[in-house]
Amino acid sequence: MRSQVIVGAAALCESSHRVLVAQRPSDGSMPDVWEFPGGKQRIGENIRSTTCRELLEELGIRIGEHKLRPFDVVEHSYETFDLVFHLFTCSEWEGHLTPVVHNRLRWVPLRQLSLYPMPPADGPLVEKLVLAFGDT
Repeated sequence: MRSQVIVGAAALCESSHRVLVAQRPSDGSMPDVWEFPGGKQRIGENIRSTTCRELLEELGIRIGEHKLRPFDVVEHSYETFDLVFHLFTCSEWEGHLTPVVHNRLRWVPLRQLSLYPMPPADGPLVEKLVLAFGDT
């Protein structure tokens, strides 16, 4: 039986319609691709608390669970596991963004997001974000 990995992540948005993406470490899986920050759900966690914990660990920022707005859920089968990817949007947090585990962070205009290589599961989410927020 294949393992299932549940992930919570956030598209952090700013008023100029840019989204934060983070470049994965060069020495890990899917090296150097860009992603929405977040990570794996732990046993006993709800997906909102997972996302908040991961953003604190990865970016050094604090987000109240109530500030996360559900955006979409995507399922994707990778070679060795099945992923359930919960993406939230958020425009309010506390603290200074710091690339704790990533190579770099970058604010990207929504319309340019598809120019950044991202994991396969992120592709449909990029398209939906552009459709939902690209013209606002």
